[in-house]
Amino acid sequence: MGDLELPAVGGEMTMAEYQRSMQRTWKARPEREAITNAILGLVGEIAEAHKKAWFHDKELDREALLSELGDVLFYLTALAHEHGISLTQVARYNQAKLQRRHPVGWST
Repeated sequence: MGDLELPAVGGEMTMAEYQRSMQRTWKARPEREAITNAILGLVGEIAEAHKKAWFHDKELDREALLSELGDVLFYLTALAHEHGISLTQVARYNQAKLQRRHPVGWST
């Protein structure tokens, strides 16, 4: 399989734009644990795809990976939305945490 071509969507999308667009298809559900269960299942699928590529010398299906990553992003966005957290807040918090933890960058 050649290099995966990302779909053209008319320029860059901000996290806030994505979060707003996700709300169009997200319906709040009483079983909030369903969100985390979905995330766990999808992350397992991503891990399985990498296991096949890394340990069984199979070619990584980049299109399937893109699809699964998108699904994880959707459910992470839903989880953040359910708790009144923006994706920008998540990204900035994570960036600050990593900068505190690794002030001169990552080293092995």
